[in-house]
Amino acid sequence: MNPSGFTIVELLIATSVFSIILLVALAGFLQIGHIFYKGVSLAQTQEIATHIFQDIDGNFQTAANVSPPQTDSASGYSYFCIGNARYTYNLGYEIGLSATPNHSAPNHPYNGSGGNFGVLKDVLPGSSACATPCTDTVPLGACTPPSLRLNNPTELLGEKMRLSNISITNPNTQNPNIYNVNIVVAYGDDDLMDLTNPTAPVCKITKGGEFCAVSQINTAVFRGLH
Repeated sequence: MNPSGFTIVELLIATSVFSIILLVALAGFLQIGHIFYKGVSLAQTQEIATHIFQDIDGNFQTAANVSPPQTDSASGYSYFCIGNARYTYNLGYEIGLSATPNHSAPNHPYNGSGGNFGVLKDVLPGSSACATPCTDTVPLGACTPPSLRLNNPTELLGEKMRLSNISITNPNTQNPNIYNVNIVVAYGDDDLMDLTNPTAPVCKITKGGEFCAVSQINTAVFRGLH
């Protein structure tokens, strides 16, 4: 009697079947990883957008005055104030937290290269009006009044994020204390999104392990204690 065993053909068939199973399992594993990291990117973007909104909303509760977003033609800064909290922003700039902070504005006379910030928050001293920001890279006293130097500003965006749009409007003529706040935060490089309308980017592709995410918050807030 011949000893029991497998023939070459049987081994080849078994190996082929096992290889197919491994490929299917690997494809499923990669897909799960893709979904997971895409979800992480979206969750982080939503978290940052929510954090910015909550910060603004918290200041609305005690703000005596609200200065809507505006751009100063002389300095190039875009900013708004909720009470003494001043928010200076740079639409469309993708944040790289490893870079040395540069809070100068586009075409700013002190630094023509422009700032590398997304959304900066600082607190104005005392009962100051909503003064135009002036870069904190210049010595104290170097800003031309009535502009005020950025006061230990904090960047509110995370790595590879950008502020695509922000607006604060008062559309309710019946109640001047109700404001509509719209915030759009995007995550990812330029080649991952459609920037045809830069204020409303759309994720279009995934490149390798890189992902894109867009989060929008559009809601009403009430000025004064809730």
